[in-house]
Amino acid sequence: MNIIDRLRRRAAQFASNPAVIQGGRRWTHDELYGRVDRLSQALLGLGISKAKVVMAWLPNAHEAIESELACLQIGAIWVSLNTRLTWAEVRGVIAATEPKVQIVG
Repeated sequence: MNIIDRLRRRAAQFASNPAVIQGGRRWTHDELYGRVDRLSQALLGLGISKAKVVMAWLPNAHEAIESELACLQIGAIWVSLNTRLTWAEVRGVIAATEPKVQIVG
């Protein structure tokens, strides 16, 4: 069983229980899986599929969780940038990974 299987199972078993809490907001297991699934479909619609690179530059927030899980669901490669990187390091990561899509916050 992988993390996506677990997410689906939790969405079915504990649909209304909180899965992610950020500040004053809460997302249930059902809401989280719904958001992940919709983002997965959107990425597929952009031509992102298994082994394609998706780069993200997101804060440590629910969007990062959802984006990473969506990539896992479709088999895309998730590359996350860190705000502590210099611009030269960011350019190096982009050159090395050749992302097809970048998700930013």
